[in-house]
Amino acid sequence: MRKMILPLALSLILLLSACGAQVPETDNGAADKGASAATDASLRSFTALDLEGNQVDESIFADYELTMINIWATYCGPCLNEMPDLGKLAVNYADKGVRIVGIVADVRQNADGSFDSQMVNTAKELVRKTNANYLHLLPSKDLVTAKLSQVSAVPETIFVDSMGNLVGNSYIGSRSGDSWAAIIDELLSEMQGELK
Repeated sequence: MRKMILPLALSLILLLSACGAQVPETDNGAADKGASAATDASLRSFTALDLEGNQVDESIFADYELTMINIWATYCGPCLNEMPDLGKLAVNYADKGVRIVGIVADVRQNADGSFDSQMVNTAKELVRKTNANYLHLLPSKDLVTAKLSQVSAVPETIFVDSMGNLVGNSYIGSRSGDSWAAIIDELLSEMQGELK
């Protein structure tokens, strides 16, 4: 009986720390439910808009040794619960060569290419309420192709280097600020060890 309780408890914890994702559709209209582990995909070349409508590209990574990319959704409680900690980490790690970027996965794009303004406003309000004062991107076609089509649950977090290459694993589910700090510190240590 005890052997069954531990796996069941671990499964329940994972389910409670992640929400099912509404995966953006690809060009053929079918959601690609690929693996969510960091695979061959990268973010070496993309364009997207931030929540303010400014165009950004892969150059957002250039000045940082490591960028943490947190893929979240407006309907996801675990996503919103970890965002205050991510806001603090963004401040605490800014001078250590680490940047945090959010991608709002569930903001719909209209037929004309614009984004649903009500959903964008909802995302902006949630960012404000959670003090997640770091860059947040909208799901462009490039981001869907590079990563979002592989997302099966949110929050999902990946890390990239200054060139947009994936570093380490993909992490599904929310974590505390201390847990994220330990992961960031370990990745930085590994990256610095490779340079020696």
